This record gives sequence, structure tokens and C-alpha cells, in this order.
Amino acid sequence: MPYRPFGKQIGGMSAGWVRGGERSGAVRLPHCDGGSGGLSVSRMTNEFLAFAPIPADAIIACPARALLDEMMARVGVDGLVAAHTNAGLLAQVDQHAAAVREALHNAGREIGAEGLAAYAKSVAAAAVRMGRPLAEPGHAPLTSAGWLTAEWHLLRLVAVCLIAESSGLL
Repeated sequence: MPYRPFGKQIGGMSAGWVRGGERSGAVRLPHCDGGSGGLSVSRMTNEFLAFAPIPADAIIACPARALLDEMMARVGVDGLVAAHTNAGLLAQVDQHAAAVREALHNAGREIGAEGLAAYAKSVAAAAVRMGRPLAEPGHAPLTSAGWLTAEWHLLRLVAVCLIAESSGLL
């Protein structure tokens, strides 16, 4: 079945890559009422991420969290797992996270689902304009060596995922 591109309007909602009418995303559903906090990437896997459906009502209830969930599926899970196995990579992601926080602060936005989602959408759109589309869910680099050579926009999106996860937004 063909994929439709990121940001395509489907049924009146902005969606990421879809196949057969199902929205791809990480295994966990986005919840708008807060999260449990604490980073839990050590238990994450990309084994079944490619086609984990997110119900349409979850997307309507909180589209910002749905977009963050999509970013987690595309780059966050693999990037964070790799970062937590390599101190140098974790330092790079942490520097990107500091830059994301500063950019949101300078724009007068809070570090919440809406601000992070808007920032991630801007980074993803810029990457597409430069001919560097995001990896499909489950197709990001898997090793820390692969992430150490990853392009800037991928590391910046992993940083967005780090902030979202550590803030309990996912």
C-alpha cells in the first residue's frame, strides 16, 4: 500500500505517514492530561512502531501530542536509546535540547506539547525543503555510530523527543 507524505490532510486532520488508513506512531497513545514523568527509553523498542495505529479521537483530542508521538516513532525511540548508550551522543542531544528550550523561550512559548510540536513541525518542514525528509517510523539509524553521523535536523528532533519524554508529555 502506498504511503502519503508527512503533513498531508486526511479526513480534515493533519497526519503523518499513513498506510491503509492507519496512522503510524509510537506504541503509546498521546494523553492530554499529563504523563507519568521520568525517562523510560530503556524499555522502548522500534520493533512494532511502523504501523502502530493511533485512534482518530486521540489525534483530535490533542493534535500536538499526536505530532510529538509521531516524532518519537520516527526518530525519538531509536535516537534516545542510542544516546543512552553513548555519552558523547547524549551530550550532543543534550546540547540540542538546550537550544530547543532557548528557542522556545525566545519565542515566548512554554515548554509544552504545543510549543514542542510547533518547533518539531518547523524543523521537519525545513528538512523536507532542503531535500532531507524524515525517516519513516522504524527506519532511523539504529546504532550510536549511525546517530553520531546523523544530520542536524534528526538530532534536533531527538532533542525535542527527549524534552517531551522527560516533561511527561508522551
